[in-house]
Amino acid sequence: LDERLHVRGVGDELDQLATKINTFLDVIALHLQKNRDFVANAAHELRSPLTAIQSLVEVTLDKHRTPEDYEELLFQINDECRHLAQVVNQLLQLTQSEANAADTRQERIRMDELVTRALEMFDPVAEERHVSLSSSLSELYVTGNPREMRQLLTNLIDNAIKFTPSGGHILVKARRLGGEVEVVVSDTGPGLAPDEAAHVFEELYQAAKVVDEGRKGLGLGLYICKQLVTRHGGRI
Repeated sequence: LDERLHVRGVGDELDQLATKINTFLDVIALHLQKNRDFVANAAHELRSPLTAIQSLVEVTLDKHRTPEDYEELLFQINDECRHLAQVVNQLLQLTQSEANAADTRQERIRMDELVTRALEMFDPVAEERHVSLSSSLSELYVTGNPREMRQLLTNLIDNAIKFTPSGGHILVKARRLGGEVEVVVSDTGPGLAPDEAAHVFEELYQAAKVVDEGRKGLGLGLYICKQLVTRHGGRI
């Protein structure tokens, strides 16, 4: 894929055809490279917790331990399994999102009810992390795909909980702005630098602060949100 047709520079039909074919090859090469990068990143994310689990078990089995040591091991393994489940779920979400891209079925949806149900679903998780959830809603209707709208809200609220410290607060607001509906998910987390915010919806992107702090993720949640919103003709 590093081969290209020679363009003579005379501007005739053969040059135009060669340029067009070279453009197609550039697109294909970029797509395949993105696929390779994605598989490599996904494999790394899956390998890290598996390696951690194996190391924990090997060290623990190296000699006889107390019941407390075995209990601690189980807690650590459970934490790594949660990360594995999160990565797998995001990969499945991405696959499902791409597979359903041609599904244009839409209906009238009560957006405020979707938000309320999404918040109720995350109540136990937020309580465990000592994060409070609230909303500011009015009766709002939108036209869209209900499944995709639920997935959008789930990803946004999950992301907010993940990066909001203990004692923090998350607020979801929905209101009508002219002919559009605006949904805002705000939290009391650390936020992002402007240069990072510009890339946060890109595939596999993770902010430097997140990586430095060892926060676990694959960088797909907000990328999927961008896809879903764009398919509905909206902005995020």
